[in-house]
Amino acid sequence: MATFTATPTYSINLTVTPRILKTEFSDAYSQRAGDGLNTQRQIWGLEFIGSISDIDVIETFLLDTGGYESFDWTPPRQESALKFIYTSYSRSPAGPTTDKLNSTFRQEFDLT
Repeated sequence: MATFTATPTYSINLTVTPRILKTEFSDAYSQRAGDGLNTQRQIWGLEFIGSISDIDVIETFLLDTGGYESFDWTPPRQESALKFIYTSYSRSPAGPTTDKLNSTFRQEFDLT
């Protein structure tokens, strides 16, 4: 499995939306439970700014995974790598010799 090693700028954000099952009863009473074993999926919005060749390397890595093959990546302030796929990316010029790439990484819970 490939490992993503590029370091994003600090314009990053983490979104976690828990997966829950909820049943509502009369009188507004409800019960909730986690939906499955992995209910806390991380979704990271990442920004990379660098030389055109540095951004080319990142873009090639993403294209090689095709958006469906998972890769290892260690999120900021975490000690160990987790499995992710990229769900989208966009690229734009940031200057005469620099580019910017924004991407969304979604945590996956693969068996392998």
